[in-house]
Amino acid sequence: TDCVNPVVLHLAEVSEKWVADRTVTIPITINEKEFTVKFMPERENAAEMARRLCIERAEVIGGLTNENVVTNCIEPVAVYLQQQVEQWTLSKTLSVAVKVNNETFSVRFMPDRQTAVEMSRKLCVENAASIEGLTDANIMSQCVEPVAQYLQSQVDEWRKK
Repeated sequence: TDCVNPVVLHLAEVSEKWVADRTVTIPITINEKEFTVKFMPERENAAEMARRLCIERAEVIGGLTNENVVTNCIEPVAVYLQQQVEQWTLSKTLSVAVKVNNETFSVRFMPDRQTAVEMSRKLCVENAASIEGLTDANIMSQCVEPVAQYLQSQVDEWRKK
């Protein structure tokens, strides 16, 4: 147990952080009643969450019937939740221009989910044919490593904000 307990605690912490990084919490007021919608956009979409909220909490919301629940609650709540998810996603996304051998590329990624090295490899491999002077022999030193360093510096600056 001396070994198992710390490992279990570590895994629980890692798991909780993973879930927290991917969970959006959205406060919403419907008919002057406040609710909090919490979900993982990767697994559930805004429309599903709106439907669940409006149907499960219809009594608390008030004024909803089978005839009007879609137009008076589900549709507007789904639109609002989707807008909030898009803003949340943008807040977690780094967009940066990267110049490699006189060619400029636009890179967008979520640093909490993808590393600078992963993104640099992806950029260099996917664009190797169009990047002048790249070969199998020099792709690491001429593209992957310098792009990874640059991206990491951009991530570090972005996190300070």
